[in-house]
Amino acid sequence: MVIITDLELLKFKILNNKYPFYSDSELEEFLEVHETVEKAAYAICRNLASITDVTFGSNSVVSMSKFWLSKAVEFRTPSHGRIPRADEV
Repeated sequence: MVIITDLELLKFKILNNKYPFYSDSELEEFLEVHETVEKAAYAICRNLASITDVTFGSNSVVSMSKFWLSKAVEFRTPSHGRIPRADEV
């Protein structure tokens, strides 16, 4: 049986091997602040979604905000309670 750490799981969930935006120490801080891997992953994906297009001379990098927002949805915790119907209000 393979035991995976929260840090390794977080790195896997946010595709940190493919897109290494954060160091291990930064990811550990996210885990400490947000308490669970899912909450940390959600916060990281939301942060990455805020990165806009970047231009370096004649080279430009297109924003991947839609990708990171759709990835964040995977980790969003469900709302508490139920939304009342219009005729119940």
